[in-house]
Amino acid sequence: GLELRMEATLGSLRLRGIIDRLELGPDGELIVTDYKTGKVPGVNYEQGKLGGVQFYAYLCEQMLGRRPDRVQLLYLSEPVAIVHEPTDQSIRGLTMRAKAIWTAVERACEREDFRPKPSRLCNVCSFKQWCPAFGGDPLQAPRREHVAARGTVLSIAEAGDDLLLDTASPETIDLAGGDAVGGNSVGGNSVGGDSVGDVASAGDLSLV
Repeated sequence: GLELRMEATLGSLRLRGIIDRLELGPDGELIVTDYKTGKVPGVNYEQGKLGGVQFYAYLCEQMLGRRPDRVQLLYLSEPVAIVHEPTDQSIRGLTMRAKAIWTAVERACEREDFRPKPSRLCNVCSFKQWCPAFGGDPLQAPRREHVAARGTVLSIAEAGDDLLLDTASPETIDLAGGDAVGGNSVGGNSVGGDSVGDVASAGDLSLV
């Protein structure tokens, strides 16, 4: 399949993703390929780029009853392939991470605890003038009334080590491979050991 939409559940969450290419190899092995148009990462950064395709392995396992024999990032500029063979440990680690991220988001929203974590993205943040990291007062920022739907959606667009969380539909995690974090999310805030980004528009959160 090409641009194959996959969906599975993880506890109370729905995980969704679009796989660029899913194929059977010459020996019947199942292969997931995610095409990349950006720069090939250095050796020390390769593992950090595999998060999205490793989640695709979980989706395949849940939907097809079979774990892919390998998942790979195929960089078209050189070309170079970064290959990973999913294991019980890697799948377990990713599911634990997804649950931890969602728990951190829920906790941050309950406590209204969004601590600033300055970065270069602050230069394009519309909230910067009210951000306490720059001497601003969040209470002076314009407020918009927003009623969150029961069962908020968690959407993750894999962008290297960056994750975009977008509240869109009940209890869903959307895992779509990409080279850059999209949406209206800017900056990042730290909650405990997890990072939760600024609320850039009603219902949007960015995890970095």
